[in-house]
Amino acid sequence: MDGAGQLVMSAASAGGVSVLFPSDFMEWDDCAAHLSKSLKAPVFSFHIHDGDLWMYVFFVSGAGTDWFNPLPEYWDDDISEEERRKWAGRASMVSEHWPGVRKEQIEKYLVHWDLDKVYDEKKKAYQDDEHHFGEDWQLTDFMRRLGLKYPMDGQGKAAGKVFRFSQGARPERITATPGPKPWWKFWR
Repeated sequence: MDGAGQLVMSAASAGGVSVLFPSDFMEWDDCAAHLSKSLKAPVFSFHIHDGDLWMYVFFVSGAGTDWFNPLPEYWDDDISEEERRKWAGRASMVSEHWPGVRKEQIEKYLVHWDLDKVYDEKKKAYQDDEHHFGEDWQLTDFMRRLGLKYPMDGQGKAAGKVFRFSQGARPERITATPGPKPWWKFWR
């Protein structure tokens, strides 16, 4: 980003808001937990990792309640069964807390990717999806089913309100003595 950061926010017709943090921002789960607790609303923390996979942590009342990663063994082949189950995703948990979404609308995304098959099969979770299993951008199809809009268009342009701040402004907020509100509430 050449010294400048940007935060992009876009609203969807269903009332949901998507926030795309600057690329060097790493506290997205903490921010999502805080927003969930403060707003008393369910919040997803989505992540696309190195173009290899997409994942989420789902927060309700500030607590992580559901986790999904199609390749939980990505970082460690010796992942425990308990950890695999944790990251399997539960469509019923999401539909219980996310307004207007039935588990049938999202459950087909929440599957483990068999890398020996997904690239050859080019299979989609739902017929009207744009992206296949094995593609990190399948996240945008999942978001669409939730009524959320990815805050960038296909050409990488912001598809929402852009907030820019200088490189110097952010570290001061991070290292400052904590005040009554978290540093990520700088727009308020």
